[in-house]
Amino acid sequence: MKFFFLLRKRLAQYYMKNKVIFLLFVLGGALNAIVFCFSYGNLLPAMTNRGSQEIQYREYFVRYFDGVKSLEEKETALEEIQNSGLLESVRLCWQENNDIDGRLICACVYGEPPLVRLKGTLELSAPGQVLVPLSSSADVGSEVTLMGEAFEVVGQHTSDEYYISYADFVDTGCKIWQIYAAAQERQDFSDDPVEQLLRSTFPDGNIKTPRIYELSDQGLSRYNLTMICSTFLIATVSFMFLLRYLMDSMMDENSASMMVGASKGKLIFLIFCEGLVLFLGVSILGLLIHYVLYTPVFSKLNYAEGLVYRFGDYLRILAGISGIVLVCLIPFLGKYMKLSPIRAYRTRP
Repeated sequence: MKFFFLLRKRLAQYYMKNKVIFLLFVLGGALNAIVFCFSYGNLLPAMTNRGSQEIQYREYFVRYFDGVKSLEEKETALEEIQNSGLLESVRLCWQENNDIDGRLICACVYGEPPLVRLKGTLELSAPGQVLVPLSSSADVGSEVTLMGEAFEVVGQHTSDEYYISYADFVDTGCKIWQIYAAAQERQDFSDDPVEQLLRSTFPDGNIKTPRIYELSDQGLSRYNLTMICSTFLIATVSFMFLLRYLMDSMMDENSASMMVGASKGKLIFLIFCEGLVLFLGVSILGLLIHYVLYTPVFSKLNYAEGLVYRFGDYLRILAGISGIVLVCLIPFLGKYMKLSPIRAYRTRP
């Protein structure tokens, strides 16, 4: 209890002895923490894409590497997943002639394909129509032959698949090589009902989930976070010189403490605690400012849309700041390792 009382008293003396330097330190440290928050949210893909509902975070694949399946085999399964209410669309794909170099023919069982239109339309309004990829030499209004049947080109898109109607997919004898299932909304991969549905419905298929994109975001985020921490480390070192000036202003008290019997070890530990409390205090102040003013101010400065900070994010940011402060603070204590009453008195500012 005496230790905390002494710590509080010495922190108050920091302010009383150097009000301007102390306020500059508080302002700079809080701003430093706010910039860390902004960078953490806007430069880490795991944060910017966390709420994304883009198709790559919602689309699942069922693949058959051991052979293709006929539509008759999977008709009941397709009806089951359609009635689940979890899926926005289901597409079937077939490699023409079961040849790896063949064209990829697709059809939507229901829903719309995630295509970007280049020419014509993306609607198949009648049998015998096809949407062709950019790589195709066929133009809108011409014909292409798929599975021995002629199809009229009504649109061109940026993907690599040839899209025909589901009825034409059945009539031309296409089989199932891949099933693409797009969820209504992005799922929590720790308990994914869509994955569970597909695994129970297609036990003989190889299921691929969108989790690979989340893992990719996490890997890239670790690299970006290292860059952010490195930048914050440099900024923290610059503020350490302000802190050192404040610490040196307490040399009279340090000298008096040693003269009345305070050990060097206890005094260094006290100085270490002062620096840690000051830095973490102003950092917490910055995090609180960011939290309170996020909606009216900081959310409007974000690069990413719909960015949400959770309580866990602030805890991780504070943990990162704490680690950096410890790395910076310990070397600055080297000056006090040879501290003595006379040296403390002579080195006061």
